[in-house]
Amino acid sequence: MESIICLDASPLIDHYRKTLKAKTFFYKLTNTYAGFVLPVTAHFEILLGSNPQQHLFWKNLFEDMLIIPYQSYINLTAINILKQLKLKRKTIEKDLMIAATALHFNYRLATLNQKHFQDIDGLDLITPSSFIE
Repeated sequence: MESIICLDASPLIDHYRKTLKAKTFFYKLTNTYAGFVLPVTAHFEILLGSNPQQHLFWKNLFEDMLIIPYQSYINLTAINILKQLKLKRKTIEKDLMIAATALHFNYRLATLNQKHFQDIDGLDLITPSSFIE
C-alpha cells in the first residue's frame, strides 16, 4: 500500500451517493492508500450539505481519517496560491483552502474536480483518469 493522501470532498460525496460503493473512486483509493487526511474545509463542505439521516454514515467514515484544522500557516500557503493564480483564473475559496492544506503538508490530493485544482503549481492530483490501481 502507498502512503497517506489528502481528500477533496468530491470523492466522498460521490461514494455516499452511489449505490455500488465498490465501483466508486474513493473505494478504489482505499485499496491503494494506507490512509486519508481530510482538510476541515472539505469536512465542513460535506456536513453542510448533509442531513440528519446521513450523520451516522459520515461519522463512521470520518472516524478513520485525520481531520486537519485550518491554521494560519495553511492560510499563508493559500495566499501564495491565490497570488499565483491571480492572472490565470478565479478559484473557489474552499477549494483554495483544501489545496493549501494538501500543499502545506506535502500530500497528494484526490479529487473528482480536476479543473478546480489543475492550475496550482506543485499540487500533485490523483483523479480517476490518472489513477492506476
